[in-house]
Amino acid sequence: MDTDIQTPTTGGSPTDPAQKKYIRTFAGDMAVAQKGGTPDLVPLAPPVDAPVVPPPPPPAPEPVPLDEQAREEARARVRAKIAEDEQHDVHRPTERPAPLVKNDEGDTGEAPSPVRTYADDFSGRVKEQKASVATVLAAEQDATGPSGESVRESSVSTWLSIVGGVLLLGVSGVGIYYAYTIYVRDNTPVVLAPQITAPIFVNEQELVAGEGAVLLEAMQASLARPLASGAVRLLASPSATTTRKSLFVALSLAAPNILTRNIQGSESMVGIIHTEGEGSAFFLLSVVSYRDTFAGLLQWEPKMQRDLEPLFPPYPEPALVAALAATSTVPASKPVPATTSPTVPAYVPTFRDEVIANYDVRVLRDAQGRSLVLYGYWNQENLIIARNAAAFTEIVGRLANARTQP
Repeated sequence: MDTDIQTPTTGGSPTDPAQKKYIRTFAGDMAVAQKGGTPDLVPLAPPVDAPVVPPPPPPAPEPVPLDEQAREEARARVRAKIAEDEQHDVHRPTERPAPLVKNDEGDTGEAPSPVRTYADDFSGRVKEQKASVATVLAAEQDATGPSGESVRESSVSTWLSIVGGVLLLGVSGVGIYYAYTIYVRDNTPVVLAPQITAPIFVNEQELVAGEGAVLLEAMQASLARPLASGAVRLLASPSATTTRKSLFVALSLAAPNILTRNIQGSESMVGIIHTEGEGSAFFLLSVVSYRDTFAGLLQWEPKMQRDLEPLFPPYPEPALVAALAATSTVPASKPVPATTSPTVPAYVPTFRDEVIANYDVRVLRDAQGRSLVLYGYWNQENLIIARNAAAFTEIVGRLANARTQP
């Protein structure tokens, strides 16, 4: 302890007051005290440029060894409790301790309950606002809502609002309906009459409806109406633009199926033509197969005049017997001698081949040679069924004019 340990200095003599110590030791302080001096107790500040050395980390606590014996004893107690519960049929819910949390003051306690209560809210407001209990109660009373009178006024205003809204909706609905009716009235679509076309030029058009006997009566009524000489009246159905069914097929005649199924309704027509002082019906039919339709016509010939008799009736017989009886000068008192005359066989009309307007036709004539009905082809796609040669010639001429026009 008596040994004076010299403190290293930097530069100059040892007695130089500007000399700076780098290391302070206990021995140095004792030497200064023995000489009657006062040791410099001010800690030496490290140089500015000296590197800062962080303090070493504290040593990690050694792990506490587990007591295996205590653990086994705890396990044995748990097993015994479980066996006892099973023996007495006791079911215990699994519960975990609430985790410890720290409050604002740093104290630990149980975690807050997930159930929010009025007491918690009340105490929280007292702490936050730092107000008295009476102040908090008064504020809550103000926040509970208006008084009974205010509630009644609010309910009345609510009902008035509802009634006003209903009335407004009703007025709006009436206005919308009125506007819609005006719009429909001003924008009603114009329904155009169906455009009926014909393969030849016609002077008149008439709509006839129905099928079978109803259609036949409508055509007979049109035949009874007057028509100018040489004019043609087109008979059309109201559904002419929506169906391809021909009026000839709609009549439901007893014509063979091979004939009716080869008729194109969209390009065929039925009409009335006035020739030789009378009006007669005619059919201008567009056919698909010339061979099949001609075979069907030959098959239909024995019944054609009977089936078409409402439109092509037989001519009235001449009253020759009545005329002879009216002009006879034989006295009534003198008996007329009986005379015998040879039996004349009854005339049976049959179709014969003829040429009309340079076209081959088949004609059915009565006993007086008058044409009852005839048919012929203008070409392999157009079949004409008419009353007489004059009607056939007029129709053929109109067909030729229609094809030559652009």
